[in-house]
Amino acid sequence: MATGELEDALTESGDGTLVAFDVTPVEADRRVPSDFNEWRDRFEARLSEPTRDGRANAELTDAVSELLGAPARLAQGASSSKKTVAVRASYVRVHDELTSALGD
Repeated sequence: MATGELEDALTESGDGTLVAFDVTPVEADRRVPSDFNEWRDRFEARLSEPTRDGRANAELTDAVSELLGAPARLAQGASSSKKTVAVRASYVRVHDELTSALGD
């Protein structure tokens, strides 16, 4: 059940944090995160790359890694607009950086 809280898009996991995204590919400008969808409890991401050949997935993980300064990989959703990215960074760090990025 969606609660509309940013924390619901984040899950502590082993050596890092899982981040839930809803992705829109082939946009004019890349923005990760672009917003937070309170109905889906997911961060939104607008990507400039198409879904073909995993290019949008690579762009998403690269953007998350760049933003957080930590390794990131796609954990779920390779062929879906709903994706989960695993980041090797603490929950607090991921939460704070994503919250800050939404404020920009």
